[in-house]
Amino acid sequence: MKGSTWVLFFMLILAFVNPMALKASDLQVVTHEMLPIISKVEIDRLGHGFGMDIALAIFEEAKIDVSIDYVPMLRAFKMFQHNRFPVYIGSSGALVSHGLDKDSFYSISAMQFNVVLGYFKSHHKKDITFNSLSDLQGHTVGAIIGSIMAERLKKNGITIDYAPKQESLVKKLFFRRNDLWLTTNFSAIYLTRKYYSGSFDDLKFIDPPLARFSGDICIHKKTPNSVVIAEQLKSALTRIQKNGTYRDILKKYFGCKIPFHVLSKETLSNIRANDQKYFF
Repeated sequence: MKGSTWVLFFMLILAFVNPMALKASDLQVVTHEMLPIISKVEIDRLGHGFGMDIALAIFEEAKIDVSIDYVPMLRAFKMFQHNRFPVYIGSSGALVSHGLDKDSFYSISAMQFNVVLGYFKSHHKKDITFNSLSDLQGHTVGAIIGSIMAERLKKNGITIDYAPKQESLVKKLFFRRNDLWLTTNFSAIYLTRKYYSGSFDDLKFIDPPLARFSGDICIHKKTPNSVVIAEQLKSALTRIQKNGTYRDILKKYFGCKIPFHVLSKETLSNIRANDQKYFF
């Protein structure tokens, strides 16, 4: 074979072994099943999920091609920490909680969300309230495997029922197998409406939220041109908030049931005033 033919042959073999080999220029992204990303079941069936749609819209607006791997949560943290993947989509706060130096990466906050304890009011004689975590003792809390908050609750003597997917947790809550659901406001709103729309108005959250986090795109500082990439993504986020793309994604998944108080002031200011009717 001629030299060029050998090169082509080698590339085809490499692509067969690793389909991403012909897309080496793509930015490699790692993420996991979490919060508004919904779940891999949803991702496989519908294509993405709320959080991922927003992230992909940001990359598209920035004209950055990406290849995304979905792995278990703790594995995603480690892969990003060791720079096996230069970009992570999830919570920067969770990365830091698992030991990653906050100064080792850039973070673009694409959304804000509350970590909440949800329940169906009709399942209880009265609203559930608490002044301290000890007030939750006696209740069984459903939580996704790998949840840091669930581990904290468990250390305070609260019974935790773990499940691999958020869909399993909302079903367990609906069928009274658990008393409370440790999740995020976005996941709770979306999944309850999807599976049990007739009980949507029955869904309540214990006040106050257990925590507030951001959904972020994180770029490891060891990544070539990381500063430039971070600036491109930040500018792209602002543009999709202003041009209606961000709003349209919110509407796609949540209709009019968007708690605007969990969106940042910057996001709200970037969304046109006449579009705020989509939030409550």
